[in-house]
Amino acid sequence: MASILDAKVQSYIALYSGIISTLSPSLTTLQLLKTFDRSISAKELATISIRIFPHQCFLKWAQMNAATPVKEHANPWLAFGVVGVLQGGVYGQCTTYVSKLLGLAKKPPKLQDLLRGSAFAGSRDTISQGVPFAYSATVQSMVVDPLYASVAGPVSGDDASQPVRRMAAVMSCSIGATVASQFPHNCQIRMQADPSLGYAGVVRVLTSEFGIRAFYMGASARVALLLVVNSLNELVLKKAWAKDDS
Repeated sequence: MASILDAKVQSYIALYSGIISTLSPSLTTLQLLKTFDRSISAKELATISIRIFPHQCFLKWAQMNAATPVKEHANPWLAFGVVGVLQGGVYGQCTTYVSKLLGLAKKPPKLQDLLRGSAFAGSRDTISQGVPFAYSATVQSMVVDPLYASVAGPVSGDDASQPVRRMAAVMSCSIGATVASQFPHNCQIRMQADPSLGYAGVVRVLTSEFGIRAFYMGASARVALLLVVNSLNELVLKKAWAKDDS
């Protein structure tokens, strides 16, 4: 099985973390501001993202190193649940920083608020990353390949269209799973930014302030991020987590 001590595994995890962290701070900030019905300029957003980029890179790298042994000894579903809880800390560093910087909450969050809402986080990433990771191949064989074959003729596993069909399956799974998990995501980042809210309180506040929008607002920014994340899961993380058959 993949070992976190292996240099190749570490190179994959470092690449994975660096690419995601170039996008995650700005997209997370945009989603957080949605839950407070606030906005900032593109310049402010870029400044915030640059300031916390090194922290986000390190936290993402640490997160994936912690999740890799879980995948080795358990299964991808549990690993993505752990990824989700730890991702709360990655998002949390961003959300608590932005909340304090912009004065979003009456009571500023503290360092210990990084992992607030862990139950929301675990359910979020189990859906948003676990479903595409586990079922994109099934979606390809049962949906994408038949649709493609109906237009272009028979397909095989090694023809030139295979990468396109594979990514179509990953992306369609990603979009559906991301939207389905948006509400727990909104709940967690609002909890992190506003320490006065607990689990029941954040559900009540978001649904009373935004109604049905609470279940999908911010999804467009997160879909963009998760398309990148799940593509990297397919292209990079599966290699890092692959069984060593040597």
